[in-house]
Amino acid sequence: MAMALKGVLKLVYPIEHSQIEDFTGLEKIFHYQFYTNLRVDPSERDVAIVLPPLVPKANVEKLAELMFDTFNVQSLCFVVEPVGVSLYRGYLDSIVLHAGAGCSYVGIIRHGSLLRHIIKVMTYGFRDCAVYFDRLLKMKNIEMGDRDEAGRALLATGRVSRNFTTESFTPVLYMLPDGETITLNEEPYAAFEALFDPSIIGHEEPGICKALSQILLEHKDSLVPGMPAIAYGTCTTIPGFAERIKTDTGLEIIPQGDVKNPEWAGASFLIKKRYVKPVSKAKYKEIGPAVVDLLQWQ
Repeated sequence: MAMALKGVLKLVYPIEHSQIEDFTGLEKIFHYQFYTNLRVDPSERDVAIVLPPLVPKANVEKLAELMFDTFNVQSLCFVVEPVGVSLYRGYLDSIVLHAGAGCSYVGIIRHGSLLRHIIKVMTYGFRDCAVYFDRLLKMKNIEMGDRDEAGRALLATGRVSRNFTTESFTPVLYMLPDGETITLNEEPYAAFEALFDPSIIGHEEPGICKALSQILLEHKDSLVPGMPAIAYGTCTTIPGFAERIKTDTGLEIIPQGDVKNPEWAGASFLIKKRYVKPVSKAKYKEIGPAVVDLLQWQ
């Protein structure tokens, strides 16, 4: 409904680059999800929240306050994304490569735990590719309207090239919301080059292949023979992504495949197996936001 009224409403994004920027906006999203989408009373429920790596402790404490003080949930637990995904796929040891909507990261899982001192987190992801894609289209006088429409178009047409400077591009047709059909050439390929050379979108961080290579080179002692490399996140599902990773790093990755929302699938798996322990409302009332120290959110 909000997207339908975007012309008269101000749309805000409470989470940017996988970090919470606006807790007031986030509270409204949770309220909508609980009461309108899921149609449940959160005060009667146990809640699990999936977190990306290296979330500041202050943000985790605010999440606990929001869940217990505002929504009065029965219990709360946190699951760290790469740990849940790796164990869900059946690996206690793995290299994890995430290229999602708001951020990307490379890390190592050993014995079912994330090695926090090794992980590299980059503040670019699919949304940045979509913004760049929109900019490229505007240079051809093609107006998408907003980044959400640009994102939908990029998901439908996007490709990752093995070598952007030498590869030829197959034209792709795309129908705009107003019914006009446009022809795209290098733009669906060029947009995803931002993952491999973030300098083109103004980021000084390493590209995802460079970050992966640095992890493999600098932390050989943390690797074990035959350790699988698991890829997940929106960008990793784009055709050509796995091939580009192999071309640039020599590493074969296990793609996300048909698993939708692997982060949530992993969280559900860990909770069912009782690998993560929730904290009760009573414990929160006893010690307050410091209760997050009892949760496995790191």
